[in-house]
Amino acid sequence: MKPSKKSLQRIFFRRMFIILVVVMLVSGFFQLYFIQKQVDSEVQTQTNIIATTIYEGISETRTASQQIEEQIGDKLMLHAEHIANLIEKEGLSVSNERLMQIAKDYHLAGVTLFSPRNKDIVGIKAARSEEVGFSFKQYGYLEAGEALINGQIPHVPGATTSRKNMLVLPIAQAGSVKGKPQFFKFAYFHPPGKNYIISVYLPANEVHEFTSKVGPERTIDKMQKENNNVNNIAVLDPEVFQHPQLEQQLYPPKKKVVYGSFKEPTSKDLKVLTEKSTKFKGNYTEVQNGKKVVKIFIPIKENLIIYIELDWNKLIGPLYRHSIILLISGFVSLIVLFYFSAKFFNEIYIKINMIKEQLTALRNKNFQTRSRIVDDTEIGVLSNSANEMAASLSQVLRSARNQADQTKRLSFLLEADIAKSIKELYELSVDNTTKAREELEMYRELVDSIKANDSNNEQELNKLWMMIQNNTAGTTDVTITLSNIIQSLHDQSNELLNLSEELHNQLAAFKL
Repeated sequence: MKPSKKSLQRIFFRRMFIILVVVMLVSGFFQLYFIQKQVDSEVQTQTNIIATTIYEGISETRTASQQIEEQIGDKLMLHAEHIANLIEKEGLSVSNERLMQIAKDYHLAGVTLFSPRNKDIVGIKAARSEEVGFSFKQYGYLEAGEALINGQIPHVPGATTSRKNMLVLPIAQAGSVKGKPQFFKFAYFHPPGKNYIISVYLPANEVHEFTSKVGPERTIDKMQKENNNVNNIAVLDPEVFQHPQLEQQLYPPKKKVVYGSFKEPTSKDLKVLTEKSTKFKGNYTEVQNGKKVVKIFIPIKENLIIYIELDWNKLIGPLYRHSIILLISGFVSLIVLFYFSAKFFNEIYIKINMIKEQLTALRNKNFQTRSRIVDDTEIGVLSNSANEMAASLSQVLRSARNQADQTKRLSFLLEADIAKSIKELYELSVDNTTKAREELEMYRELVDSIKANDSNNEQELNKLWMMIQNNTAGTTDVTITLSNIIQSLHDQSNELLNLSEELHNQLAAFKL
């Protein structure tokens, strides 16, 4: 039997499908929501770890560099004082060759004598020819040089030692050396009472390379290798981005990228770096070279910014894969649940449909149909109740049909008997009426004859005649009345027969 448009089966499958879709959509929404939360948390965690590690590396490297530079500075100050004693008599008349020998003896990179000239302080004598003519004024050190000459404390930002007649600069690039940048440690000493400054310096490329290898550069390389999510890490100086000309000066040494690499900055990157705010700089995503990346700018002490670039696909890929696995497993679980629920409901639906077919058969006057359901649940009880009801109705209707058959037979016999009685009564009535008329005619002739012979009794004879007529008419009336009664009984028996036949025919339509 085909299910109707509003069958339980269709309603069940429709609702289950809607619930399945709703659960999938809600689950997908929450998965995406929590993925975004997890991404934000992952980005925050990684950036905090990276920023903390790099900042610690910078601090440790600067501490180590300061200690090394202080040791080198102390050594250079001693050398400068010894050299001042060696050339005390010669002064500015010392030859360049003499300075070359002194530099060789003290294992120095060079020795230079500076003296005021034309409102400037320039190199007069030097162990290296390129140092001759070096101008303090040209490179912005004139005020510091004048302070040394005048026996004052020179003020130079970042100087490792700064006191009367003595100035030691941090490792910096030599302005007099052309070509590949070379780094030196410079110390300036002004012998009291003299009109010149002795500059001694040592090569510091090894120190610079050491701090680069064991310092933040090494930390950055290590973190980029160990973290597949990290594309790039750099320590940036926003002041140089705001004032690019600072990168051209020798001291204090400044550059845009202090550590790491920062290639192809976008306009948005430059906007973030050129802002003069010291608060959190930014955290945003961009498509760069066809790849989606997350860029984080974190300000740290000393007016520097740690730049971290994360690969969005690598960062979110594992989370998406995990979520897809969860969604698929959840979807499969729902499908399995749907399958077994549908199978269970289908069994219930088949049993309900069997009971429905039985009730339909009862409606169609078939009381022989039984639902063959073996079940210990409420459906089994319902099936047994329906079977018992059908059996009870069948028994009642069978009894009614038997009584209808008996009523039909009795009605038929009654009709036949009444018809026979009517016939007999009619014949009797005709005979009696004929006899009564014949007797009436005989009585009339007799009365007429008596009247003719004896006129004195005419009145009595008339009374007798009237009595005879009345008696004959009464007999006729009784006969007619009795005939009518019997005819009425015949009609009623005929009607009863028709009713019994109709009832029999109606009961015969039931399958019992």
